[in-house]
Amino acid sequence: MSEASAHERTPEPNDGHLGSLRAPVQAAGFWSAVTMPFLYPVFLLNGQNTAMAVLMVLHAVALVVGHAHNSR
Repeated sequence: MSEASAHERTPEPNDGHLGSLRAPVQAAGFWSAVTMPFLYPVFLLNGQNTAMAVLMVLHAVALVVGHAHNSR
């Protein structure tokens, strides 16, 4: 294998309808991850510990889903 071909990026396979949903889902995850921290004080000040824990888990999921948004 030549050095040039070793560094080439392989194209992603065409995922059909699921591939067309990738960008909007990543965008939603990214912007959810950006805005969710504004809800932390609301739940902390109201003493809703269970809701706060759920929000933190959802925030982590949003970070994972949206991490590649607009990184091309």
